Amino acid sequence: MQFVFDEFILDTDRFELCRDGNPVPAQPKVIELLVFLMENRGRLISKNELNEEVWQGRVVTDSALSSMIKVARQVLGDDGQKQQYIRTVHKKGFIFSASVEISPSREMYRSGAIPAPKRNAFNAVSGSTMAAPRPFLAVTAFSNLSNDPAQAYIADGITEDITTTLSKISKLTVVAYPAVKARKDFDGDHVQHAREQGVSHLLEGSVQSDEQRLRISVRLIDLATGQHLWAQRYDRENQALFELQDEVTKDVVSALQVELTEGEQALLVSRGTDNIEAWQLTFQGESAMLEHRKISVRRGREQLKKAVALDKNYVLAWSSLATAHFKESLNNGWSPSRPASLALAIEASDRAVALDPLNASALATRSLIMISKREFDEAVELAEKALFYANSEANTIAIAAISLRVCCRPEQSIKYTEKAMELCPIYPAWYPYGNSLCYWMLKQYDLAIAKAEEAVNIDPHLSLCYFSQAMIFGETGDETRARQAVRKLLAIDPGFSSAAYIEGMPFSDPKFELRRKAALKFAGMPD
Repeated sequence: MQFVFDEFILDTDRFELCRDGNPVPAQPKVIELLVFLMENRGRLISKNELNEEVWQGRVVTDSALSSMIKVARQVLGDDGQKQQYIRTVHKKGFIFSASVEISPSREMYRSGAIPAPKRNAFNAVSGSTMAAPRPFLAVTAFSNLSNDPAQAYIADGITEDITTTLSKISKLTVVAYPAVKARKDFDGDHVQHAREQGVSHLLEGSVQSDEQRLRISVRLIDLATGQHLWAQRYDRENQALFELQDEVTKDVVSALQVELTEGEQALLVSRGTDNIEAWQLTFQGESAMLEHRKISVRRGREQLKKAVALDKNYVLAWSSLATAHFKESLNNGWSPSRPASLALAIEASDRAVALDPLNASALATRSLIMISKREFDEAVELAEKALFYANSEANTIAIAAISLRVCCRPEQSIKYTEKAMELCPIYPAWYPYGNSLCYWMLKQYDLAIAKAEEAVNIDPHLSLCYFSQAMIFGETGDETRARQAVRKLLAIDPGFSSAAYIEGMPFSDPKFELRRKAALKFAGMPD
């Protein structure tokens, strides 16, 4: 159905909010919240009821709920002062107070349940034409059916490559689930989880491999109907892996009937390397490097060095190697020489950008390096360019958001990190960690604490989560929790130095640096 109010139409079949006929960007959870409020318009909805109905009984903090209500108001052009649509009843709950009309949806027209009007049934009630939505595709982690658990990285790598390639198509929105095992609250039901995220199509599959042969089974599911739009099994020799990935991608695009320009066709067959061993090492190395632990970053760096030795023109390998060296330059004790690691990061980054000046991942990594060199204007320029070319590459968008945060653009950083969260609904801990720092910058402490807690819940062994908590609690004067955060950080990374980290990731505006140093000093963080 369609909820029509003022200049808005919320279409539950398309899971889309439009204003004056134009789609309004909104997280799927925000749409779900608005639908529930409109279904119960004029009635007081308690926080407990929202937890039960919108979050399926998973209790969220008051600050997280307030944050979601705030975002819902923002997409409607509302705020806590006007409360034109969503009214807060103090200590009781919320009421959707606007007048709403119910209109038949386009799906009801299509099914014949309601005769179609003479004009185009895709026209909004107001008479304006809404553009057809882009397919919203989720790619789940392919299952490893091989007898050898050590072959799991092949399934993971194929998932990653297909996701990355599909994400480069501008007419397709792709979300991914790269960290399923890291989320304790994930029950393994990919179909249900994808539906909850407002996804229209789901791609899932399995991989079985040995030393000679590779078999991939893939299914594309229309979540609105539950029907399999397409299913295929591919049998190839192991060395034909890349051709197989291209074929799967093209078949998915064809099944979704996504029209491609010549430029996008070229992106579909752009693999980056023809060396399967280099590809394997790069995927393994990138995954280890993104864990942000001394031992895993070191392991990833060595794997990536082997990858670039095998293929000196592999952009992703050089870009990931630059990130690994950069992380070692940031963290005290992770490298024999932090300046030498930064020099190696610059060298690898130079190579990546020279090979492909428009590669979003390489540009985002280069942006971080420019921050260490205190070239903030160039860092912002590179981050914005990375965001322009990233399309649906969640990690690249989140990395570019880091640069925007450190260059003191916290609102923009939050915006793009939330976009990355939409594209990667089961996101890693460093996404909310980044937003916790942004809310600290904005002095929105409740939201900062909620995001830091979310990061800890996702990965309690990520030391930076506690760095964020130390800053927040240090500034708000909560000495007990601030010092507790410092102890937890040092238990994970005993050699951590705030001075070294700040040297590598300085804020462009000195006022934030003064706040950070004062907060960490109060928390008892050693230099």
